[in-house]
Amino acid sequence: LYDEPMPSVEMLEAYAEATSARLFQSAALILDPKAGAELGEAASHAGIAYAVTGLLRALPWHAATGQVYIPKDMLDRQGAVVEAARAGISSPALQAALAELRTVVRGHLAAFAANPMRQAGPSAAAFLPVSLCEAYLRQMEKRGYEPFETPIVMPQWRRQYRLWRAARAIG
Repeated sequence: LYDEPMPSVEMLEAYAEATSARLFQSAALILDPKAGAELGEAASHAGIAYAVTGLLRALPWHAATGQVYIPKDMLDRQGAVVEAARAGISSPALQAALAELRTVVRGHLAAFAANPMRQAGPSAAAFLPVSLCEAYLRQMEKRGYEPFETPIVMPQWRRQYRLWRAARAIG
């Protein structure tokens, strides 16, 4: 709907909170209606990590439509140009902004991992998709990664295997 990038990391997190995190929280509450406030915190970190990982993966598609979800404050701090990102032109500055954004995602993944609700009770199954984030982030950190040319995909069997392992971990 808008051509301007997210102004700040905080606004991107608020966007992810209002969209993805609410879905995680709703799914978790359906599975465990008696869950408390800790569930909301777990859903917040899970949703932000999952949403921003998805936005990083979808960068080429969003840029092709003129939308850039990389926060403008990050782009400015690294010296990246929004118009170049919209045009699908990578640069060391853009790569640095993407690395900074991956660090933000990892912070939310760490906070989620530290939350006891992520594996507590019946609501834990709602958070299984978060187990895919780290694998996608690692693909983006491989040597030779070009954000507009290297697709960030995972074979279906590998996704299922990761989800299965995460499900076994919660019992």
